Amino acid sequence: MTDIREAEHQALTVAPRLVYTVREAAEELRIGYSTARERIASGELRSFKDGSRRLIAGDDLLAYVRARQDAG
Repeated sequence: MTDIREAEHQALTVAPRLVYTVREAAEELRIGYSTARERIASGELRSFKDGSRRLIAGDDLLAYVRARQDAG
């Protein structure tokens, strides 16, 4: 399985978490923290602020994976 398909399979077979920190999302995606921040800044990965923390909803993390999968 490719990394993206593996991540999607895991997301579909394990109850998704409601939110992730940027660092946790990066770990789930198997990308670096800086890359995750770049994807957030470009709008590829949706996020939101909660006080001083930036969070990514589990659904948005899965949507990002699916979009990357569809892109090729």
